Amino acid sequence: MMRWLTYTVLLCLAAPAAAQRVPLAGDGTVPVWLTVGPFEQPLTGFGVPGDADAIGEAYAQPAEGDTEGSAWAAGGSVSWRPVAPHDGFVDFHAAFADVAPGDSPERIWWAKAGYAATTLYSDEGPAAFAQGVGA
Repeated sequence: MMRWLTYTVLLCLAAPAAAQRVPLAGDGTVPVWLTVGPFEQPLTGFGVPGDADAIGEAYAQPAEGDTEGSAWAAGGSVSWRPVAPHDGFVDFHAAFADVAPGDSPERIWWAKAGYAATTLYSDEGPAAFAQGVGA
């Protein structure tokens, strides 16, 4: 029986069950992430980020091509798309650099947010995952 665990960046998400399976890179890192953004990250003070849920995180099951509403993008929406990390990290600036700006007014202080999600599958269950991340 195949068991699976979900590992995500930034906020808790679940990737779709029908996702394409890709083996880990030779160095043990995840070779492809689904990303979406940018979204406005609300501030509670001058440069102090507040909590926000731009996509309905508790129920999100993103698939490539799914769209999410974003006032920071032309047309008002952005799509989930695969991104390959560099040195094990997803570069959100590069991932969202081609998103055309929306109609929101420019601010002198602001913060952007994005999401990245992937699913890890293991025939050996949670113990294999815990060993792989050094727990």
